[in-house]
Amino acid sequence: MLKKLVKTKETGITLIALTITIIVLLILAGIAIATLTGNNDIITQANKAAKNTGIEQVREQALLVKQDVLSENILEGKETTREDIINAIVKQTGGASEGNLITTPDGKYEIMVKQDNKIEVVEKGQGYIDAEYKEPSPASDFKYTIDQENNTVTITKYIGTDTVVNIPETIEEKTVVELGRGSFASCSLQSVKIPNTIQTIGDMAFVNNQLTYINIPQSLTNIDARAFNANKINEEQAYIYKRTATGEEDKTTIISYGGNQTDIIIPETITTIAEYAFNSVLSIESVVIGDNVKTIGLSAFASCPNLKKIEIGKNVTKLGLGAFMFCNNLTDVEFKGDVPNFNYVASGSTTDEGDDGSEGDDESASGTVNVSSGWTFSYNENLRIKVPKGKLQDYKTATVTLNGEVHFNTLETWFVVWGDEADESWLDVFYE
Repeated sequence: MLKKLVKTKETGITLIALTITIIVLLILAGIAIATLTGNNDIITQANKAAKNTGIEQVREQALLVKQDVLSENILEGKETTREDIINAIVKQTGGASEGNLITTPDGKYEIMVKQDNKIEVVEKGQGYIDAEYKEPSPASDFKYTIDQENNTVTITKYIGTDTVVNIPETIEEKTVVELGRGSFASCSLQSVKIPNTIQTIGDMAFVNNQLTYINIPQSLTNIDARAFNANKINEEQAYIYKRTATGEEDKTTIISYGGNQTDIIIPETITTIAEYAFNSVLSIESVVIGDNVKTIGLSAFASCPNLKKIEIGKNVTKLGLGAFMFCNNLTDVEFKGDVPNFNYVASGSTTDEGDDGSEGDDESASGTVNVSSGWTFSYNENLRIKVPKGKLQDYKTATVTLNGEVHFNTLETWFVVWGDEADESWLDVFYE
């Protein structure tokens, strides 16, 4: 009887162990399946790796062809055109071309030879034809106004649906000379050709698109604030400079930033960062403003939500209203020099200042300058502002004055203050 009980007990233990083993195996199998089929699974990662490898292989082949063309033309003393590169890639790969877009023979990838001869490879259906390869868009794609006296047209709004746009030189047999305020804003544009007739590009004209390259004709003599902000323009073209009366770049003044880099170092030629120049650029995380810069204009870096760190050179003397306002993640600021000049006098003096922080003689109805300093930073809980040794008190007592009278007190000079929410403890963010 005892032996029977022992045997039964041993059998029971064996069954329990077997059951547990089966459960563990099922769990492990489930984990393995999840690992193989989830969002970050092995199969998905393998597919991504295979796709990236395919793209890189196609790109490498295209780059080799491009290099061969460049070398041959150098030997022959010829300048290499984009058409030369496109034709050579088509010949070598056996692909098919439409404009600057080449489809590989297997139909999997598209090779884009861009306007600066750079090569990009994407999956089929993800590429686009550059605007210069398209016919000009019809007049029906635009809202516009006509200046009958001068026989000129101003485009006020793009209402077409194409993301690759060749802007026409004429509409109704009249010359297109201006692209108005916000005329192409938020249109998902990938490529645009601006004709040689354009003289003025208005405020926010191309803001918030997907442009990676732009052609700015020499006919253009005026570009307004933030004309190209929030795009993906390559770094060689990302800084949009003020234009001279003859259409050349004035590289002392940045009007707009069209790139999407995270770390910005202001070019050494720049003395003025104009109003709204970097406004609402989401990519920016840090900015270095060198000693060459003297003026930072109205809201120049305002509403950059990912901006965390700023270094401001020792020669900045003019700091525009709300220059870094509403940068909600800003934590680390360093001033290298004295407190900027917050003193303003009545219109007519040589120290008058316009809305962009530059010198000017604009006056309000009351006959005094439009004060354009104050509200420099949003108040952030972790904001710290480093100043040079011996200058701490100067920064903690700075005020905006007009004709010798306080226009903004210290808190309003530095921070966005609503009602009675602020107190002197806010100034503790300054340190040497």
